[in-house]
Amino acid sequence: MSGMWLIGVDEAGRGPVLGPLVVSAFALPKDDVSLLVEAGVKDSKQLSPEKRDELFDWISTTAVERGWQYQVHKSSPASIDIAMSLETLNEHEVALFAHCVKRLQCQQSGGVLQLDACDVNAKRFGIKVGQKLRHWLDSGEWEIDSRHGADVLFPAVAAASIIAKVERDRAIEEIELEIGFPIGSGYTSDTTTKQALAKLLEGHRPHSQLRWRWETVKSAWSELGKGEVPTRQSGDGGEPKPSQQTLW
Repeated sequence: MSGMWLIGVDEAGRGPVLGPLVVSAFALPKDDVSLLVEAGVKDSKQLSPEKRDELFDWISTTAVERGWQYQVHKSSPASIDIAMSLETLNEHEVALFAHCVKRLQCQQSGGVLQLDACDVNAKRFGIKVGQKLRHWLDSGEWEIDSRHGADVLFPAVAAASIIAKVERDRAIEEIELEIGFPIGSGYTSDTTTKQALAKLLEGHRPHSQLRWRWETVKSAWSELGKGEVPTRQSGDGGEPKPSQQTLW
C-alpha cells in the first residue's frame, strides 16, 4: 500500500429521537478521488434515497475492486443514552469517529484525515479525535482537517456520508419491521415520527429504540403521568463503549 491516502469520516442520525447514530470512515488513495467525483458522489443530503442506494452499491463494489476501505459503527439508542450519562454527545461522537478510523488498515500510508465536525468549534473536534488516535496516527504521516460542511467540500467525506445515511435508513426499515408500524425519519418535525412516539411510550418503560435522554422523550413521558424516565443500564441493549461494527 503506497502513496497518500484520504480518510473521510461523517455521521448520520445525530439529532433524531429514535434509532441509531451511525458513523462511517471511508478511505482511499488520493489518486482515486477523481473516480468518486466522476461517479457523482456528493453530500448525502443532496441526493435522493434512490441515488444514495445506487452510489452505496457502487462504492461497495469499487472498494473491493480497488482496495478501498470503510468502517461503520451503529451506536444504538441505549449506547447513546449510557454514553451521555458519562459524557456529552459531542464527546461520544469523538469516540465513535476514532473507533471507526482505528479499524482501517491504511495507517502506515499517511495522508489526510478529513472530518465533518459536529462540534461548533471544528478545530477543537479535530484535536479531540486526534488525541484518541495518537498511536494510530504515529504509524504514518497524517494531517487532520476538521471542518463544518466537510461532506460538501471533500469527496471522501461525501462517500462516508452516503454510507452512514444508507446504513441508518436501512436500520430504520429494520426497526419498522420489528415493531410493526412506520416511524418516519426519527425527527420530531416528522408527523409520522410524532405518531410513532406516542405508541413507543405506551409501555412501563420507553421503547428500547427511543433515546431516553432526549428532552422530547422526557417531556412526553412526564406528560403521560409516568414521572421521570428510567435510567438506562448496560443490560438495556447497549454499552458505554462502541461495540458494533460493519466491516467492508
